[in-house]
Amino acid sequence: MTLLPTPRPPWFAGAITLATAAAITALVAWSLGIRVWSIWLGLMIVALLLIGQAERMLRAPRVPREHKLRKNLRLIRGGKSAYDLARDDTTNNQRWLM
Repeated sequence: MTLLPTPRPPWFAGAITLATAAAITALVAWSLGIRVWSIWLGLMIVALLLIGQAERMLRAPRVPREHKLRKNLRLIRGGKSAYDLARDDTTNNQRWLM
C-alpha cells in the first residue's frame, strides 16, 4: 500500500526527482564547503544522471514479445517469377471482397 493517494498529477514524479537531486547536491556541497554556483550546478546534473541510472537499473527487465506466426501466407509453387496472376483462380470463390 502506498502512502500517497493513487491519482497523482503527472508532474509529481519529476518534482520528487528534482527535489531529491537538489537535496543530494545541497548536502554534498555544504559538507565540502563549496560556494560557487557553477559547481553546484554540476553536482546537480551529476545527481540527476545518477538517479536516472539507478531507475534504469532497478526497472524490471523487458520481456520480448512473441511474434505471431502468419497462417494466411500461401506458398507459390515454382517461385515468384513463375507466378501468373491471370491464371490464379484460388480466390474466385471467396465470400467477401478483400
